[in-house]
Parts: sequence; C-alpha cells; structure tokens
Amino acid sequence: MTVSLLPPTQTYTPIPTIVFLPTATPSQTSTSTPFPTFNPQSAAALARPTLPPTWTPTWTVTPSFTPTITNTPTITPTRTIDELCQSGVDLAFDWELRTYQSDDVAPIFASTDDPNTTIVFYAEKQHDPTITLEFTLPGGSLYFAGVPIESFPEPGIYDWKLSVTRGEETGLCAIQGTLTIKTLSLLDLMRNAYPTATPQN
Repeated sequence: MTVSLLPPTQTYTPIPTIVFLPTATPSQTSTSTPFPTFNPQSAAALARPTLPPTWTPTWTVTPSFTPTITNTPTITPTRTIDELCQSGVDLAFDWELRTYQSDDVAPIFASTDDPNTTIVFYAEKQHDPTITLEFTLPGGSLYFAGVPIESFPEPGIYDWKLSVTRGEETGLCAIQGTLTIKTLSLLDLMRNAYPTATPQN
C-alpha cells in the first residue's frame, strides 16, 4: 500500500532560479603612442649583391716597410794653405846650385797628397820675359826626375818658380831661385864629340 505525501489533486511546479550575471565593463582604450609603421624601402635599395657560390675573398698582403740605410759621406774639411804646405807638399829644384850646360839635367822633386792640386814649374829669362819655360804635373803623386836643360829655349840666366795650384788658388807653397845655363864652348863640344878613353885593366 502506497502512502502519498501530497494531496492527490495538487501538481508540483518547479520555481525558476534567477541568476544575476555581472555587467561587462567596457575596456579602456590605450592612449600610449603607437609604434611607427615600418615603411619598407624598395627592394633594389635593400638587396645585397649575390656572390658566386665559389667566390673566395682575396687578401692582399701589404709588404712591411724596410728603411733603406744611406751612408752619408764624411765631409773632409779643406785644409788651410799652411796645413797644405806643411803636411801635404814637398818641392825641390836645382838644389845643386850650379851652372848648367845644355846637355845637363837639373834635378826636380815634387810631391803632393791632394789629387785636386797641380804642380807648376815656371822659368823666365832675365831681361827678356818673352822667353819662358813652363810645365805642370798632376797632384796626388810623387815625382823625382830631371829636367833636361835643353828644354830651355836658349842659354842665359833664368828666374824659376815651383809652386802648387788648388782650384783658383795659385802660387801656393812656392819655392824659387835662379838658374844659369851657359853656352857650350868649342872645348866642351870637342869633349862631347870625342870622350876621353878610359884605360882598361
């Protein structure tokens, strides 16, 4: 036997439940500065050249600088005239101081250590300056020889001078004297033509 708790004539109707939903709040719009819009340049301006697949960069080796050593020549100071004459020049002539004949030889000694000098011999006949004898020898050498008297133009008395020239400087370290050349007599000529025989042992 079933017992009913509700009256048999009453129908049960469910009561609807009301659910309240939260009202949506509109979102706020950001006021921050927008990012700049990228405006791409043309493709030609941004394009990189395409290298060949086998291209290899070539490195150029710059040679290192090697300084060149230049030897600066040592400048030799020019000697004074006194220094030149005292240490670089030796002159002598007619040191026998005798009268010469035309077939004789007068000794001469001349020496200079400077190749830029020149040795000068000059002789002039007394009372006739148009009759002269002059010769030169290169400097930087030693000379010991004889001057043939026959080189003189004619017999007579000559004033001679032996000196050194250096550039435009003339008459340096000079020595001078007088030389007499006599005419061969008939006897002298005969002696030269017929020399005296020397007895043999």
